[in-house]
Amino acid sequence: MQDNKILCKTCGAEYDVSLVRCPYCGTAYAPAEETEYMDKLEDIREDLHLQVSKEDTRIKNEIEEDYKHDRNMRRFKKRYEDTEKEVSRFAKAVDDPRSASYRDHRHDHHNLR
Repeated sequence: MQDNKILCKTCGAEYDVSLVRCPYCGTAYAPAEETEYMDKLEDIREDLHLQVSKEDTRIKNEIEEDYKHDRNMRRFKKRYEDTEKEVSRFAKAVDDPRSASYRDHRHDHHNLR
């Protein structure tokens, strides 16, 4: 018998030690079976690690996008509030007969007629 061959305990056939089962009777060869199982387990572990890495990256990207969105919303809100203040000041100035804006507005409005 050669080093890379084994005899089946059930049927006595000689076959390669890398096979999980005897090709003649189907009897399992435990060391090869364990190696196959551990290889599959390692493949699952690697796949799981890859999935976790992808999910971590996706979540990180979502957080960054949320941060950018929040930052943009804060900027928008600030600009909106500044614009509201300017409009309010202008509206008050237009309604105040003492202001140049009031006179300019009335003059412009009168010229449109």
